[in-house]
Amino acid sequence: MCKCAPEEIIHCNRSGLRALPAEIAASTTSLNLSNNYLRILTTSTFRNLTFLHSLWLDGNNLTFLSPGTFHALSKLRELKDSI
Repeated sequence: MCKCAPEEIIHCNRSGLRALPAEIAASTTSLNLSNNYLRILTTSTFRNLTFLHSLWLDGNNLTFLSPGTFHALSKLRELKDSI
């Protein structure tokens, strides 16, 4: 289960996610997806999150990133991962 505090900051860490929840608001600026079961990220994964400036992906089993996965994230300034 993801927690919002405030609405633009979403904490989905340790939520057992295998994919990004569809209900993540487009206005999200910070998204923590750490320690889940994400494996594949594609160009459509983050396409609606154009305001995102912080993204945490560490502790997942990422095995494939499509070319252009982060293309829509022009405001992204912080990426924490274990790739």
